[in-house]
Amino acid sequence: MALINCPECNKQVSEHAQTCPNCGFQIERYFYQKAREAKQKEQQETWNKKIAEREKQKQLRIKKFKKHKIKYILISVVSLALVVALIVGSVFLYNKLQTQIAIASCESK
Repeated sequence: MALINCPECNKQVSEHAQTCPNCGFQIERYFYQKAREAKQKEQQETWNKKIAEREKQKQLRIKKFKKHKIKYILISVVSLALVVALIVGSVFLYNKLQTQIAIASCESK
């Protein structure tokens, strides 16, 4: 059986004692509360680490997006230009084909 010092009167008492025989301090409750507080502190630190890690990951995603933002914009602009070029080219070819059809029908009359 180990002896510990009473937190109140600093006399030695059994580690299994519920109260101090010298001053009546509730030792068991005191150490239970200390263990509970230590566990809560550990849980809070774990949550804080998880929150910090998530925030770090979020900042990395934002940084990566900003780094590639110009590339994304450039790809969008080039894609849009290609679509416009295809539409204009199609309209031009359609008009040219209609003109050739009109000329061919005039010549056959």
